[in-house]
Amino acid sequence: MSDKLKVLVVDDNPTNRQVLLFLLKQYPCETTMAANGAEAIALAAKSAFDLIIMDCHMPVLDGLEASKVIRQHENESGHRSRIIALTAYGSPENREACMVAGMDDFFVKPVSRGMVQQWLDPKASEPVNPRPVPDQENTPHHPGDLKGIEHAIRQQLKILGLDFRTISIAATLLVEQLPDTCAQLHGAFAVQDRESVQKIAHKLKGTIGTFTAHQPFQACLALEMLSKRPETGWSELSVQLAEIERWRAGFITVLEKMLQEATGQSGVEGQ
Repeated sequence: MSDKLKVLVVDDNPTNRQVLLFLLKQYPCETTMAANGAEAIALAAKSAFDLIIMDCHMPVLDGLEASKVIRQHENESGHRSRIIALTAYGSPENREACMVAGMDDFFVKPVSRGMVQQWLDPKASEPVNPRPVPDQENTPHHPGDLKGIEHAIRQQLKILGLDFRTISIAATLLVEQLPDTCAQLHGAFAVQDRESVQKIAHKLKGTIGTFTAHQPFQACLALEMLSKRPETGWSELSVQLAEIERWRAGFITVLEKMLQEATGQSGVEGQ
């Protein structure tokens, strides 16, 4: 146990936590999970972690504020964890804010195998996988193109260095939670709560982005970006909501098919 790196993963999205857990399982790590910054602070106060993978935008307490508190506690204890910022926002301003908060490095989602290798071995020469670029030639053009949707999912997983069987638990979580998340999104639209729309779209984008860079990921990304702009009308936002709903059934159907195939091949737990 002493040879293992002690890693704390902090992310409010259970799908993202599962993906990180499975990637970290391939290395000699002892991994602990936290769902928000407050949980991270409590865990870091009890245990000296070698590495903290910190999502930036979370409810209860975000990653930047949590990092500041953890650094204050570490000044007293003498131990210093390496804190990695993990965010969907790759702007220079966001990077600077993370560095000011005491983080050591900054990575943009989605997570890849190359990223994890660099976190665990900063001297690793393998380049971090870039943000996936949609394969235009094989992009599914309508929600009934289940073959195209499956191709897009498999392409995304290949780019990220993930195996579907390995992350089938994360896929199961997405299938189970997507209806409730979409219902929350509709509720926010009903009361015209722009802030909630932005937060839910951000969460949904992060989850779906693990499995595809195509629709409905692009619709979630557009909805999140547009909802931040006060000048964007609700009719324009509704176009993106309709696009998410248009692709949801086909996306879930394909994931369920892939889950069934993975379960039939061997144990769902993966490698």
